Amino acid sequence: MDVVDSREEIIPVSYLKEGMVLNGNIYDMNGSFLWPAKVPIRKDFIDSLLSLGIIELTYRPISVDLSFSKQKVDDPIISEVTQKKVYDSFSGIVWDITNSQTPRVDKAKESVDEVAKEIKLGVGKTLNLLDLKGHDSYSYIHAVNSCLLASYIATKLGLSMDKVCAVGLGALLMDVGKIKIPISILHKKEPLFTSEIEAIKKHPVIGYQIIKDNQTVDEISKK
Repeated sequence: MDVVDSREEIIPVSYLKEGMVLNGNIYDMNGSFLWPAKVPIRKDFIDSLLSLGIIELTYRPISVDLSFSKQKVDDPIISEVTQKKVYDSFSGIVWDITNSQTPRVDKAKESVDEVAKEIKLGVGKTLNLLDLKGHDSYSYIHAVNSCLLASYIATKLGLSMDKVCAVGLGALLMDVGKIKIPISILHKKEPLFTSEIEAIKKHPVIGYQIIKDNQTVDEISKK
């Protein structure tokens, strides 16, 4: 699991190379999220930064805690490999939305399908979630846990595998609208102004607008 390092570094865009994998998230100089940790840097991302005249970025390193669960689970339903696949696929979706691209959900659907299969085969096992720890990774962990819980409940309700996967994917995507909310509002420590509260309240509508025309997302997931 990811734990935020207290250090923060300024790095030049020229430092970035295609295929490079950083152990930390990248932000612009105003603190807006740009690129997730552990996702290979793409050439089009570097090109877009240069075209916008951006020459410096903020990099927040994270340390890696290989223990995904809050406590050791002797007989977990979901493997750590599958948990990480869901996490990584969500990271890719965040990047797409951040860069105003249609979110590619193929990998997310595949990972949620694996979650559903493991739950179906895991009768009598213990549902294991990720530990909600770390400032920058909180929204990622919350999205993954929501997916795992929703898939588990849908399975217990006797839904078909297709519907379990659709429900799980919908839970993973339920807060993607927040990606379009300024980070200065989402991470504000002081009381929010009325206008800021209203902006946050709009995130479900924003999220629906992002995925409503995506033909690869099931209607159940969109609702």
